Amino acid sequence: MLKSVFRVLGDGSNPSGNLIKGIGLFMLLLTQTATAEITPDILNQARMLLDGGKAIEAYHLLSPHESAEAGNRDFDYLLGLSALDSGEVSRAVFVFERLIQVSPGFGGARMELARAYFQLGELHQAKYHFDKLLSLSPPDHIRRVIEQYLQSIEQQLSAQHPQWNLNAELAAGHDTNANSATDAQTFFGFILSEQSKRLGSDFSSLQSAVSYRYPFLDGWQIDAQAGVMHRDYVDAPFVNTTMGDVSMRTGLNRPWGSVSLTVNGSSTDVDQSFNNQVLAVTLDASESISKVQRLNQSVRYGQLRFPTKSAIRDLDSQVYVLGWSMQVQAVYRPIMMVSFSYGVDTPVLENSFYGKEFGGARIGVIAGSSGPLGFYLTTGLTEFTYDTPFFGMSRTERQTITSVGAIWKPIKSWSIKPAVNYTNNETDIELFKYNRLTAQIGVRFDLR
Repeated sequence: MLKSVFRVLGDGSNPSGNLIKGIGLFMLLLTQTATAEITPDILNQARMLLDGGKAIEAYHLLSPHESAEAGNRDFDYLLGLSALDSGEVSRAVFVFERLIQVSPGFGGARMELARAYFQLGELHQAKYHFDKLLSLSPPDHIRRVIEQYLQSIEQQLSAQHPQWNLNAELAAGHDTNANSATDAQTFFGFILSEQSKRLGSDFSSLQSAVSYRYPFLDGWQIDAQAGVMHRDYVDAPFVNTTMGDVSMRTGLNRPWGSVSLTVNGSSTDVDQSFNNQVLAVTLDASESISKVQRLNQSVRYGQLRFPTKSAIRDLDSQVYVLGWSMQVQAVYRPIMMVSFSYGVDTPVLENSFYGKEFGGARIGVIAGSSGPLGFYLTTGLTEFTYDTPFFGMSRTERQTITSVGAIWKPIKSWSIKPAVNYTNNETDIELFKYNRLTAQIGVRFDLR
C-alpha cells in the first residue's frame, strides 16, 4: 500500500527529486464512492501492477475495457495513471480531463492531470490545475508538492527562450492532371492547345521553411516564418512552380481558448515567370466549449494580384470560416472537425468576369498527431457562383476536394509522409470541368 501512496518522482523534469507522487491513489482510497463492480478483479490487478512499478502492463490490461468502463471513476483514474507512467502522456490527459469533468472535486485526478500537462510542457494548463488544487485547501505535505511544481513552472515561463525551427521536405509522385485542364478537345468550335488540355505527369518537389517563435508577457507570443517551394513536372514543364511565402503572427493562448492575428504574403512563379502574388490578413479566435470540444472562427481579407497583362484576374477577397472540433474517445485520440465557409471575391477591374461568391463545408479527422504514427482524412464541397456570364453562359462550379495521408516518425527529427489528393470540379461550362488525382510520398527533416 505504501508504494501506491508514496510513489517517487524520479526524473529531472520534475520540480525536485524524491517528491510524493502517489497522493492521487491515496485521495482515491479516501474519497472512493460506490462504482459499478463490473471488473473488480481487473481493477485490483491493475492496482497491484502499478504498486509494483509495472505501469505498461497495467495500461495494456485496462485499455481494452475503456469503451465499456469509461465514466467509472476508479477505472478512469487507474487507466490515466497507467497511461501517464507508461509514457502515453497525451492519452493520460484525455482520460483525466474526462474524469474531472464529471468529478471536478476529485483532487487526485486533477493532480495527475496537472502533472501530465507539466510533462507535456503545457505549462499554462498545468498551472491552471495546480492553482485549482491549492484552492481545495489540501493537506500541508500535498500543498508543498504543488507549490514546488508552481515554482518550477514560474521559473520555466520566465526563462522561456525564443525557438528556431528549420525543416526541409523532398517529395515525389504522380499528378493525373498537372495543369487542372479539361478533357475536351474543342470549345466553341476552337481546337484547344495541348497546354489547355488535360496532361498527366510525374513530379518532384522540394520545400524548406524556417520559423522563429518569441514568447513575451504571459501567454503571448510572436511567430515568424519564411519558406520556399519548387515543383518540377517531367511531362508538363510549362506548369513548373516556384513559390515563396512569409508570415508574421502574434497571439494569446489560454486554457479557455486563443486569439491571433496573422499577416502573410506570397509570390508564385510558373514556368520561370511571375504569375501572382498574395497579401492577406487573418484574425483567428477559438474557444474551448468543453474539455474535448472547441469552437473556431476566422476572418480573412486578401489581395490577389497578377502581372499587368493579366490584371483582369486581380481580386480582393473576404472569407469567413466557422469551425468545430472534438476529440473522440478512441485509439489514436482522433480529432473530428467540421467547418463552414463563406466568401466573396471582388474584381479590381470592372470588366472582369472573375468576381464570385462562394460557400462550402468541410469535414475531417486527424488521429495520432502526437505519436509516432498519425493519419488524416478530409473532404469538402465548395460552390462558386460567378457574377458575370462567361461568353453569355452563367457560370457555377461545385468543387470537391478530398485528402488522405499519414505521417510516420521512425526516428527523431525525421518523418515519412504519403498523401493522396483528389479534386473534382463540376460545371456546365466544359472548358472549366476537370478532375485531378495526385499521389505522392515525402521525406521531411526538422531541426529544432
